[in-house]
Amino acid sequence: MRWKSAVFGVASKYRFQNNRAGFSMLELIVVIAVFGIISAAAIVSWAGFKNYQDLRQEAGNFHKQILAMKAVALERGDNVTITYTAGGYTITAVEDDEFPAINRPVDLINNVTITDAAVTQSGDLPDVPADNAWGGGTITVTSSNLDAYANGYIVIENNSKNSFCIMKTGNDIKPHLYKKSGSDVWRRI
Repeated sequence: MRWKSAVFGVASKYRFQNNRAGFSMLELIVVIAVFGIISAAAIVSWAGFKNYQDLRQEAGNFHKQILAMKAVALERGDNVTITYTAGGYTITAVEDDEFPAINRPVDLINNVTITDAAVTQSGDLPDVPADNAWGGGTITVTSSNLDAYANGYIVIENNSKNSFCIMKTGNDIKPHLYKKSGSDVWRRI
């Protein structure tokens, strides 16, 4: 009898220690569930960040194109036209003796759209021009040295809560870029 209790006592000690090694199935399921929830939140956050960065990139690029077209118009001594639609824009200039014609289409990415939708003054955004010369899908950049741009604005947005506005008013020499997030006020960039 003594021999049995000694053997079973040792065996039960080892069995107890072997049951403690590793993780239980419940612990593994909880860890996997928590990891899945954190991953889902990160994916949603990443998608929103990517939408904002796409919008910011397109707004910045379009703003730079508008500014660069002043140099092209001055060099050519003729007007340059930027025609925009919801999905992109085209830069055009007529051919003359010295310069070839320009016809450069640019497509916007990932649901980014350009519109002449009405904006209201708030924050850093100046008084909105009553007559939007950029409305109707055309921005004309003249070869004037000081006032190459007519007063006007456009709004660049996508399916996120952010919007960008490029606006030129009578007090400015060049158009400026503004940003608005949701119901916040416009901020100059």
